[in-house]
Amino acid sequence: MGKKPFYNDLIQEIIREDQAPNKQQLQQALLQKLQVKEQQSKTSKKKINTKGMLLETVFVISALGPQLDAVIAKI
Repeated sequence: MGKKPFYNDLIQEIIREDQAPNKQQLQQALLQKLQVKEQQSKTSKKKINTKGMLLETVFVISALGPQLDAVIAKI
């Protein structure tokens, strides 16, 4: 799509909606086109399995034991 100014079309559409004999129909058609439609969202909760995350945390913390002992000894 090339560079084409859209404001000419916009101005013509506004004039038609304000001055045309069928302006109510044009306005209603535009409102129908712009109307926000509700989307039904699926409300399904996924269960999060935190067992793996907790086990990894325990392993990491247990590996820090000797390093923490060295830090405490230096303090």
